[in-house]
Amino acid sequence: MSAEEIDRYLEGLDDTRRCTLEHLRRSILELLPEADQGMSYGVPAFRVGGKVVAGFSAARHHLSYLPHSGSVLDSLDPIQLEGHPVSKGALRFAVDEPLSRELVATLVNARLAELGLGARPGSFTTTGLRDRIVEIVARLPDVETEDGGERSQHLGLSVRKKRFAWFLDDHHGDGIVAITCKAPAGANAAMVDADAARYFIPSYTGARGWVGIRLDVGEVDWDQVELSLVEAYRLTAPKTLVARLDAD
Repeated sequence: MSAEEIDRYLEGLDDTRRCTLEHLRRSILELLPEADQGMSYGVPAFRVGGKVVAGFSAARHHLSYLPHSGSVLDSLDPIQLEGHPVSKGALRFAVDEPLSRELVATLVNARLAELGLGARPGSFTTTGLRDRIVEIVARLPDVETEDGGERSQHLGLSVRKKRFAWFLDDHHGDGIVAITCKAPAGANAAMVDADAARYFIPSYTGARGWVGIRLDVGEVDWDQVELSLVEAYRLTAPKTLVARLDAD
């Protein structure tokens, strides 16, 4: 088995199908970074401990998630499957609509449980991460949150109409769950130098000193996330609000 086999499979697809399945591949590997990648019965598969845990395939009019089990999909509540049609061994989804990370985590962990392997460290749900960010900023005076819309988990964070941070989920199809926020001058480059797997310079706002912090890689250091958000708030809020924060 080799990742190159999956690369070749994806290269044979049109751009839309390839992009959607690459998104799924990233979601699987975020949950199963140790997985062996390769082909099984002619389609991409991911093995853990020699057992196939997940896979996918492309058809002319749809894509399929393959749990490689006849019972995983039956064991889940239809609500968990987010309205996707299923057969005994496949969950179908549109060629231009990637599966949510929540659903991928549910499917992967159901198969792991069936195999007696247990949930993977780092499994997450986007909604849970988003809720944690909301909880962190709730104590900051006059913070406003702005939803990214019905089809987006993005969340803008502002104080007195001035943006100081974003929660971003798959921004422009990058497959990343992260926050981006203001940082002191020069801090963003130093943070990336210290841990390039966790920190990054965001597009557009990076030139203004913002930093990105990934929430989908390993165990999140929530103390550092909180420190970064509070610092971003301090850099943006009026002095009267910063004084209120310090007085609490």
